[in-house]
Amino acid sequence: MDNDNTMAIRFPESSMIASLEFDPKANLLYARYQSGEAYQYFNITWNVIKVLAEADSVGKAFHAIVKKNEHLYPFKRIA
Repeated sequence: MDNDNTMAIRFPESSMIASLEFDPKANLLYARYQSGEAYQYFNITWNVIKVLAEADSVGKAFHAIVKKNEHLYPFKRIA
């Protein structure tokens, strides 16, 4: 996941999400869960990142915005 195009996103500690990295050029979000599984989410915009960054719980916001809207933000498991 680490490459010249991605940026790590710092959020308060989450029981669900271990790390998030955003590639703004490709509108991709890389999510690694506490379980070790990793996914690539497509069509992610800065607006989504802003909402996640401002949320009280990044895990709950991620689930409500990204995971429940699979038709808007398709994903692929990468690890």
